[in-house]
Amino acid sequence: MSAALAELAIAHKFLATAYNAVSTPLPENKGKDRKVRFLDRAVIEAMHILRENGTATAAGSTASSLQPYDSVRAAFFEGG
Repeated sequence: MSAALAELAIAHKFLATAYNAVSTPLPENKGKDRKVRFLDRAVIEAMHILRENGTATAAGSTASSLQPYDSVRAAFFEGG
């Protein structure tokens, strides 16, 4: 697993723990072929929060030592 994917996995775990603590279900990707990506966005936002707050990352360094992401690119198909 790449460091970036490991960082996303940590962000997902953080998000799931936070939602579980307040007894709220995680957002879900919805719509035809799950094109409305509520969960994906929440995980990416959580990753940015972890980096901003200097939380440990998968690489073992603190997120404060990493540059913030300027953009996120993925194989998400647009349109219908």
